[in-house]
Amino acid sequence: MLKYLKNQKATLFVFALFQLSVWETAGMKPPSAPPPPLPNPSPCGLSLALGDNNCDNPDLIPILVTNAPGSQLGVDVYLREVRFIIRHQWDADLNLYLRSPSGVEVELSTDNGEANDNYGNPDDSTCQQYTALVAHTTPGACSVLPIEAAQAPFIGSYLPEGNFSDFNDGTDPNQEWVLRICDDADQHVGALEYVELVFEAIQCLPPTFVEVLAVDSTLVELDWTPGSNCGNTFAEYGPPGFTPGTGQTAALGCPPFFLTGLAPSTHYELYLWEDCGGNPSTLSCPVLFQTLCSPPPATIIEDFNAQTPCPTSAFGTVQETFKTRMVRSFCTRRMKWTCPAYSGI
Repeated sequence: MLKYLKNQKATLFVFALFQLSVWETAGMKPPSAPPPPLPNPSPCGLSLALGDNNCDNPDLIPILVTNAPGSQLGVDVYLREVRFIIRHQWDADLNLYLRSPSGVEVELSTDNGEANDNYGNPDDSTCQQYTALVAHTTPGACSVLPIEAAQAPFIGSYLPEGNFSDFNDGTDPNQEWVLRICDDADQHVGALEYVELVFEAIQCLPPTFVEVLAVDSTLVELDWTPGSNCGNTFAEYGPPGFTPGTGQTAALGCPPFFLTGLAPSTHYELYLWEDCGGNPSTLSCPVLFQTLCSPPPATIIEDFNAQTPCPTSAFGTVQETFKTRMVRSFCTRRMKWTCPAYSGI
């Protein structure tokens, strides 16, 4: 930068060199003091600057919720979606978390997007082209792509990396929540443009994160995250691709649980659901598994113990008959001879 001053007697040149900050280079304002709580939803076009390489001192953005249709998370209301728009030059730098009024924190999206720009469209003046992270308990969530498998700018609906059901601890949602954003590398900056927490009244939440822990020939051990009423959990199962409502059903309890009475060496598809006093939940996402083969009964055994032993041999008296037997091995059904022991020769 060059400035000069001139008067009648002399001309004075003043040279000043300076370096633009990363925010000025990006055409953004640098972060200032922590913002006051944002309303829910926030205004569109916030341009709330985010720190650069700041995971030791992340941005903590309070969001004051006053419009949730219930007073107890997991009882009469749940968090259905987190919607937001972030302008950023390198999405993979960002780590996003949401903290509830009771202090429970859930991972939203971390290190996703590679070197691409933005979550949502920051140039949309209506803020309708946002990124939406939806609860796994939301109807239709089984067909939603996880955020870590998606591509920036992530416009549309995705599953978060964490589980929104962790928030369901009976806390009143109509309080202050905190969006925690940290940037884990330097040179690339951004700004929060929009955020909204979407709540919905609970009818009956389904089980989520169904997992097969162990399989045997006639049983499977299952684990899952309960919905609204884990004591009244039911399983429906059948061959892969079966139509729900046409399979076999079984009453379960809270997880983990052993489902028994299955056929050996059989492929299964399984769904879970819960009954909330005559109000059934939607189905969980399906899981696939195959039972093991059943150990077959012995079909041929011959140990020759009933045979008369030879009294003598060229080497002397035989003290014990040479013993052998044929057995069928577990599952493979192959035949083999075994020789446990012999002596006296």
